[in-house]
Amino acid sequence: MTASFFYEYEKSSGRLLRTGYTTPESIEHITGTSTTTVAEGEADFATQYVVDGKPVDRPRFPKFDKTAIKVGEEAALRGLPAPAAVTVNGVAHTVTDGEFILAGTSAGRFAVTVSAWPYLDYAEVITCG
Repeated sequence: MTASFFYEYEKSSGRLLRTGYTTPESIEHITGTSTTTVAEGEADFATQYVVDGKPVDRPRFPKFDKTAIKVGEEAALRGLPAPAAVTVNGVAHTVTDGEFILAGTSAGRFAVTVSAWPYLDYAEVITCG
């Protein structure tokens, strides 16, 4: 017996909701809702979303221009989508202009995470010394 893979995704965002497989005879009975679509094929929750009905790789964020700075210097993250959620050592920020600047006001390590759908989440540690 062969299996047919399928995936279900949100029509508005392309976000994958579920994947699975079933017999070819049963695939036609798997339906979406008014806001979702079911399609035959394989997709990867971790790295893909759906564009024009097909799974594609999610884009990656740009990286910081520096990961080590001195007190008084800055590390820049440019080219972010708007809005993007940036968290630094647990403190959340919303970026709406495409740029996040981390100012080295004191020595230490700054754990930064960035998220915005459909981008893959990005994490970096900036060291200031």
